[in-house]
Amino acid sequence: MNRNTFFLSIIDEYSHYPFTTPCPDTSTSSVIKALNSIFILFEYSSYIHSDWGSSFMSKYLHQYLQVRGIASSRTTSYNPRENGKVEKENTTIWKAVKLALKCRGLPDSRWQDVLPMVLHSIWSLLCTVTNLTPHKLFLNFEQRSSSGTTLPTWLTPGPVLLRKWRSKTDTLVERVRLLHANPTYAYMEYLDDREVTIFIRDLAPTRVHCLR
Repeated sequence: MNRNTFFLSIIDEYSHYPFTTPCPDTSTSSVIKALNSIFILFEYSSYIHSDWGSSFMSKYLHQYLQVRGIASSRTTSYNPRENGKVEKENTTIWKAVKLALKCRGLPDSRWQDVLPMVLHSIWSLLCTVTNLTPHKLFLNFEQRSSSGTTLPTWLTPGPVLLRKWRSKTDTLVERVRLLHANPTYAYMEYLDDREVTIFIRDLAPTRVHCLR
């Protein structure tokens, strides 16, 4: 039986990338366990800012951070706006969770079942502050959608236009046949049957339906 009734939200200040870890309680040991699950994948943070929750004020957590060379600070008393980014993210996450539960006809107790999908969606939202998605800024590559497809509709097997990098007297593009593509690369075939891999940024759609 799942005993988690809380979640701990942590946001990377640079990229606005949110981490949300289900927890059975708000104890210091649960907070440390959540931090360890992040640090083991993404290295130790250099600085942590939190509210005045008892788990963040404990001597045990202070020692844990100090041993790992992690500086820490707290919001001022009665001033939740200092942690406004996390408060806003918590609201966004829970609203999205409730909507996902409603769409699937699930009770609130099943919130952990939809949490990964909710986070996946939030990671791919464009941040108006950075003009990038949290996933792109944090991990330095675009996130694939849950359906596994993030390609323009015209990037399907068939004729496309390829930008040419030859002499100035040549035409700017040539017709080639696209064999398959992913969000970064395309595998294509020239008219002389040569097959190569190129960046998809060098391709453009064409209305020609067949190669001659």
